[in-house]
Amino acid sequence: EDCKIVLITAGGIYLKSDKEFDLSDPNGDSTFRRIPHDANLKDLIITHKYYDHYDADRDPNLILPIDVLSELQYEGTVGPSCENHYSFMGHIQEPHLTTLIQKNSVQAAREIRLQKVDIALLVPA
Repeated sequence: EDCKIVLITAGGIYLKSDKEFDLSDPNGDSTFRRIPHDANLKDLIITHKYYDHYDADRDPNLILPIDVLSELQYEGTVGPSCENHYSFMGHIQEPHLTTLIQKNSVQAAREIRLQKVDIALLVPA
């Protein structure tokens, strides 16, 4: 209950006001998006063509369980969220995979470390 938590998803979800993931490159998009811990799920959208996200479009908690986490926090079962959760788009191939590993994931990890996160919950899509 004292640990700070971050959610990390590979589901390609992001704020509607943010830049969408690039689907035009067959090798994927190695960038990530920050999603505030208190984001409203109605303000999120999924851009991903490598999995069927029909159900996740209807309930984004399937790939970014913000509401579930909030309920557990309200009950006192788990600790607080960090400022932002993080979303990547799965299906990344070379040459972008190297960029993901050496640059973008390192940047996200630095930000998460600065927020003094204790637990990262990884949610695949």
